[in-house]
Amino acid sequence: MERYKPGYLGRVIPADDTTKLTDFVQNKYDAFSRIYDTVKDESENISDIKTIENSDGDASTLSVKLSADTAVVEKISEKIKDDGSIKIADGVITAK
Repeated sequence: MERYKPGYLGRVIPADDTTKLTDFVQNKYDAFSRIYDTVKDESENISDIKTIENSDGDASTLSVKLSADTAVVEKISEKIKDDGSIKIADGVITAK
């Protein structure tokens, strides 16, 4: 992927559902920005991202599935190990 925030945003924003779009803008944009800031340095090693449904029920939480090699995921994981607002497991990065 290109290291360009609107490119990432275009892949995760629910543009075809106005209710979800409103929810994203009001509740999840900050979480998206946190995720983008975390992964942007590895953009050339990430082939795709997509939003997945959260099971925790927190309206401000966003989870994104990264399509990348395990070495890239491990590098991102190492970068966020001391940050309590963002976590990664099985290639899914979740931010509040």
